[in-house]
Amino acid sequence: MKRISLAAVFLCFSATCAAKDFGKEGPTFEITELSALTLIEQELTKLEANGTLDAMNQEFKENVYRTAERPPPVNGLVNATTDQVFYVDMSRPLEADVVVDDQVLAKAGTMVNPLKHRKITTTLIFIDGDNPEQVDFAVSENQKGPTKIILTKGAPLSLSREKGVWFYFDQGGSLSSRFNLRALPSVVTADMERLLMKVTEVAL
Repeated sequence: MKRISLAAVFLCFSATCAAKDFGKEGPTFEITELSALTLIEQELTKLEANGTLDAMNQEFKENVYRTAERPPPVNGLVNATTDQVFYVDMSRPLEADVVVDDQVLAKAGTMVNPLKHRKITTTLIFIDGDNPEQVDFAVSENQKGPTKIILTKGAPLSLSREKGVWFYFDQGGSLSSRFNLRALPSVVTADMERLLMKVTEVAL
């Protein structure tokens, strides 16, 4: 007796079922739901037609321009009333192993001082850009050697055009926080003998 495989029987049964027409059950409707992309395109077309889109674009440009001209100030800093000097250790732990040619040179958590590996010669001067006396002080100091003037408040682009030197801005106060700044102006230099950053608060 010939044996018929179970797979063959299944295939024949499937083919028969697939060919059978069961007709329609209830009313049918054409799919008319709009895709999300189509809805967005239609909404943008409406906004463009009534001028709202142009107004939104203009407002966006103006907001970007205002932020570039006058970024949000760094809070918590005051004007220096006495000359003060303190030092900041730049050492930080490694976040991951340093691996070269499959060899671990330094493990995560190892304290590393960047001043041991790089000599810093640039002076950083942090000032309030809305204080004319501090601005003049920074511009004068800028002539003595490699310097970066960093604002914690004010309009860096406008001052750059007016004074003919570059003014930077401490976005988000990250540098002020890193150097533990308390008062302005603060002059930050590298003490390569101590391998520390020296912060000098200057009373004007």
